[in-house]
Amino acid sequence: MDGLRKGWARALFAVLAAREIDLPEDARERIEACAELGYLAFWMDRAARAESLEDVFD
Repeated sequence: MDGLRKGWARALFAVLAAREIDLPEDARERIEACAELGYLAFWMDRAARAESLEDVFD
């Protein structure tokens, strides 16, 4: 994972943790494997308002 994507992933993990949203290993792997910055940015936007992990990915 390159630096920019890794930074986005770490930020997304931090937002999910701050929102107290459980992050199972398969979801963590999905985020880490994502090669599209657009998806990471989209998920970050959704995570800021999410109440569950489903709110982020659905």
